[in-house]
Amino acid sequence: MAECSQISDETNENENTQKHQEIHLEDAESRNPDDESNSHTEMKKPISPEQEYKASIQMKKSKKKALIELRCRVEDAILGNYMLGKPRGKVPESNKTQENLHDISLWGVPLLPSKGHEGTDIILLKFLKARDFRVSEAFNMLRRTLIWRREFKTEGILEENFGPELENVVYINSTDKEGHPLCYNVCGAFKDREFYNKTFGSEAKCEDFLRWRVQSMEKVIQNLNFTAGGVDSMVQILDLKNSPRPSNKELRLVTKKAITLLQDNYPELIFRHIVINVPFWYYASHTLISKFISQRTRSKFILARPSGVADTLLK
Repeated sequence: MAECSQISDETNENENTQKHQEIHLEDAESRNPDDESNSHTEMKKPISPEQEYKASIQMKKSKKKALIELRCRVEDAILGNYMLGKPRGKVPESNKTQENLHDISLWGVPLLPSKGHEGTDIILLKFLKARDFRVSEAFNMLRRTLIWRREFKTEGILEENFGPELENVVYINSTDKEGHPLCYNVCGAFKDREFYNKTFGSEAKCEDFLRWRVQSMEKVIQNLNFTAGGVDSMVQILDLKNSPRPSNKELRLVTKKAITLLQDNYPELIFRHIVINVPFWYYASHTLISKFISQRTRSKFILARPSGVADTLLK
């Protein structure tokens, strides 16, 4: 592909410029209006509209180039049969196996760029944004995600049955005002000691809970639209009313593991993570958890005390 060779020649000389630009500018689609005041206070000198326009154009070119480079790397990895960690070179396999590799997809979207599916670039952009448009890191993240999905056996997880009790913990049958699917998590259910022990009473049960959490995520993804102009992210709401304290070791460890797992394998699928009915003890717990998540993920969190729940959700 001509565009791939051209991108490869220019990558090294523009890498530092690209990283510098990405720190100071983001696409309009990923900017948080609530954070605008903070971003302006950090600037030592105001930027004129002309300067901002030129920087924006330059930034868009840089990100477009990163997307093209990632597309080329994914195309080469799939056709070269090493997208899932297999070595380069000729690997004896049946035509059927080779065809299945060419049909590799993520959340129902084909990953082979030459297939021309409009959702492919949308998926690739999510991995690029999660890694600040550093192509190598985004590519490795995508590969690790695909390998994890194979090892975790996410194929068919929607059909797994984890019992009727957990059905009252998550609700996923609504949207916000902009059409983002809502995933409403009720943590108060775990205050019941019998239910808590039944859910987290052993290592095997904790693993089942983690699989159920992944299943819930996959269910919400079914309602996303990976096409141009479609709603391709969700809103997570965590209701801490009557939630068990962090002294419950099993819940704390599983929650930490789930957050890390979702951050590493579901990039840019959460538009906002709203935590409501936040008790005072949660702030210390949230500070500890924040050490294990990226700054981009942390920026999506909104915490609301009981008195501010209504205003936060209406907004």
